[in-house]
Amino acid sequence: MTETCPFCDAPVRIRLVNEAIPYTTPQGTITLHAKVPYEICAACGHEGFGEAGERARTEVVYHHLGRLTPWEIVAIREKLGLTQAAFADQLGVGRASLERWERGGVMQNQSMDNLIRLMSEATHRDWLDQQRVVSASHSFPSN
Repeated sequence: MTETCPFCDAPVRIRLVNEAIPYTTPQGTITLHAKVPYEICAACGHEGFGEAGERARTEVVYHHLGRLTPWEIVAIREKLGLTQAAFADQLGVGRASLERWERGGVMQNQSMDNLIRLMSEATHRDWLDQQRVVSASHSFPSN
């Protein structure tokens, strides 16, 4: 797919730029490094970082933390053939939370990241389905 200029829709030339990205941790600020696509439009002269640049910056942070990126979560859900609502239900979270993770608005915690990884593998998915059946059959009586 050819990237196009956001201003004139002409094809843009992409140059990868090595970018140092400051990332603040509880222990202090560290520097992460990413190759970030820089767009150059010969037609209108626009230059800058577009959506691909933002994605590259986001990915380097998620990978540094060992978490699935928003796009990897979407790919897992789609591979499973589930809607956001169905996948959120299987994970035991609200649809709004899953939507925020898939948009990159909020990063999922490590526990949810682990569960999503487990859900992506058929053997683990079968085990999780069995646990839900067992849990549902052990309901507590109401007062």
